[in-house]
Amino acid sequence: MSVVATFLALLSVLLVSAISLVGGFLLLSKTNVTRLLTFLVSFASGTLLGSAFFSLLPEGAALAGGAVWTYFAFGMVAFFFIEFAFHWHHHGEREGPHPVTYLNLLGDGLHNFVDGMAIATTFAVNIQLGIVTTIAVIAHEVPQELSDFGILIHGGFTNSQALRWNFVSALTAVGGALVALYLTSITQAFPPILIPFLAGVFIYVGGVDLLPEVHRNPGKRPLMAPLIFLAGLGLMWILSVYIAEPG
Repeated sequence: MSVVATFLALLSVLLVSAISLVGGFLLLSKTNVTRLLTFLVSFASGTLLGSAFFSLLPEGAALAGGAVWTYFAFGMVAFFFIEFAFHWHHHGEREGPHPVTYLNLLGDGLHNFVDGMAIATTFAVNIQLGIVTTIAVIAHEVPQELSDFGILIHGGFTNSQALRWNFVSALTAVGGALVALYLTSITQAFPPILIPFLAGVFIYVGGVDLLPEVHRNPGKRPLMAPLIFLAGLGLMWILSVYIAEPG
């Protein structure tokens, strides 16, 4: 991996980590978050699915051949069980809101760790793919961090505590990036496994976590949500055609 690609990967991960502050500032500025969140989630779902279908899966097929679908399936199944475990503990909690907030921080930290690995690994393959992946990650980080900040406030954190701990959780993306950079430096087998695995994760998050939220909360202008979803999907298609060509 070149020095330039490594620098861009770490810079991108730091940028994504800084996104954790956006949720707090938007909520503190009294923005109409409910309406904004529907549009952000629609766009995030489109970018995640577009990134997976138009960039990660073609690149994964070029690197892993016929095994691409095996690694893809592992990504979806692994993230299903990870989320199931966190949700199970969440619903089983009976001691008040604070333990739930710490559990949310732990789950968010794991999510950000995977995002960091995604960014670093795609930059290791080629810079263009890394840029496309970073855009997709940023698009879904904004609504995620809005939600996380709200959960922390609801759980009893002050505004400053919520901002601080949300940012600490976001910094696990840097750890994920460093792990991925190390693994790609010692073996060429890592990117062909992780890239289709990440495609499975992106499709799971975009299709299972985000799209149902759009259906449940379409907003006052129901046609806007699908149009914004298509805009996110279209943006990733354009970037895949003109920036990140597989192989």
